[in-house]
Amino acid sequence: PGANRGTRYHLVVTIPWNTTLAHIFLNPDLPLRNRIISAIVERAAPFDGVQIDFESIGAKDGTNYLNFLVALKKALPKDKLFSVAVMARWEEHKKKNPTDAFDYPFIGMIADRVVVMAYDEHYSGGGAGPIASLPWCRDIYAYAIKNIPANKLVMGVPLYGRAWQTPALAKAYKNRDVVAELTEKGIKSNWTQDGASYRFRETVSIDVHYETTQSLAAKMALYGRNPIRGVAFWRIGQEPDGFWQQLQK
Repeated sequence: PGANRGTRYHLVVTIPWNTTLAHIFLNPDLPLRNRIISAIVERAAPFDGVQIDFESIGAKDGTNYLNFLVALKKALPKDKLFSVAVMARWEEHKKKNPTDAFDYPFIGMIADRVVVMAYDEHYSGGGAGPIASLPWCRDIYAYAIKNIPANKLVMGVPLYGRAWQTPALAKAYKNRDVVAELTEKGIKSNWTQDGASYRFRETVSIDVHYETTQSLAAKMALYGRNPIRGVAFWRIGQEPDGFWQQLQK
C-alpha cells in the first residue's frame, strides 16, 4: 500500500549466520535442499522475483551453494527475476581466499541481478571504523565491475551506523576472575540461594560511525561513473534527513 505504480515486490530468502546450518541446508545428500527449493518456488508465486541472501557460507560449501543457485534458478518460472546478494569482496581478498564461496563471475552468469553488499567494512565484532569508507568501496566496486556484467550489477549502500564500546565489558567470568576483580576493586558481592552478584561503575568510550548525506553522495558518485544496473540501500528508514531529496537533485 502506498507504493508507486510499477513497484516490484520480491521474496527475500535468508538464513541465520550459522555455517553448520548453511551446510545442512545446501548439502545435496541431505533431504532439506530440495524441500527448500520447492518451498521457495511455492512462496514466490505472488512475487515478482526472488532474492537469495545467504551470507554464512563456508569455503567447503562453495560448490553446494553455487549448485543450489543453479537449481533454484532452473526451478523458478521464467518470469521471476532472480537476484543474489553477495558479500563484499575485493582483489586481495580473492587472492588470499581462492575457494571463497562467493564466486562473482559464476554468480553473475546465473543471476538476473547481483547485489554486492558493500558495507560492514567495520562490523560489530571487530574494531571501530567507517561502515564503508570510500577507498574500501572503490576496491569493492573495481572487483565487482570487473567480474559481474554491468547490466546485472547492483551496488549496496549502507544507511546505518554502528557504535563500539572501549573497553568492551560484557564477558563470561571464571570464578578466579571474579575473586580477582572483587579484590582489585575492593567490593563485596551479594549472596542469595540463587548465586551471587556485584556491581561497579567504570568509564567507557563509545565510538560511533555513521553515514551522512555527504558520504552517501560520494558513494553514489563513485557507483555512477560506470553504467551499472543501480544501487540498493540497507535499509530504507535508517537514512539521514533530506537524503531522498538530495538524491533527486
